[in-house]
Amino acid sequence: MSKAPIRLVAIDVDGTFLDSSHRVPSAVETSLAGLQQRGIRIVLATARSPQLMESVLAQLRFVPLLICFSGAWIGDPRSQSANQQPLFERQLSLSAARKVINVALSYDLEPNVLYPYVWRVRRLTAEVKAESDITQTLPLVTSELLEFPKGPNKILVISKPGDGARTLELVADAIKSSTTATFSKPNYLEVIAPGVNKAGSLAILAERLGLEMSRVAAIGDGLNDIEMIKASGFGIAMGNAAPQLKLAADWITLSQDEAGVSEAVRVLSMRALV
Repeated sequence: MSKAPIRLVAIDVDGTFLDSSHRVPSAVETSLAGLQQRGIRIVLATARSPQLMESVLAQLRFVPLLICFSGAWIGDPRSQSANQQPLFERQLSLSAARKVINVALSYDLEPNVLYPYVWRVRRLTAEVKAESDITQTLPLVTSELLEFPKGPNKILVISKPGDGARTLELVADAIKSSTTATFSKPNYLEVIAPGVNKAGSLAILAERLGLEMSRVAAIGDGLNDIEMIKASGFGIAMGNAAPQLKLAADWITLSQDEAGVSEAVRVLSMRALV
């Protein structure tokens, strides 16, 4: 557990920063805006793309840094657009992307192919429509899922809740040699370039800001947050977090619907860590 003052707070988005209605609780927004006013940097570390973060950023009075695609993209919304370069970026190779798409389709699962500002699908399944409602973004429906010559930053494969999660485990096993495949939810398989995760990108960002990881706090709820929680100076699990993540954390806060991030900021302040 870190005793060094925290200068950067990394926060997962869905299940952590947002409540179960996919809104930012006012207490969370206020507490983080206060941290940023004190010179403590905030980074939202999410499996979403920059495009799918726009509806979240629109709810804020402050501008955080972003780690998107579970670590495959780092950027600053104040300087980013579709034509500007991110601070860091990794893509799947085209050959790996084709394999993921083919394996997903072989199990009758719709691959969601994501670049920073384009979300491509072949058809609007019930699962795709649900994700569109959550993110308030419409995908591009097209038979051309890949943009040549670049591979995508992420392919998301969504199954129906319940037994479909076992099918996703089979997909993950079939593609593990050429990708990193993690679960952000039991029925959400996030596929990115090999060796990429939130922890690695958080370390890159911390170095850019001149900070040791002991000066970083991280808050999350999902299996794709475990490395980030372990690597940070102070790792915090949400009350609604996966059991494995709670075991990895230094402390457990309240749930997403109890403004757990705001409570985490209060505890960090009480312990004189921020």
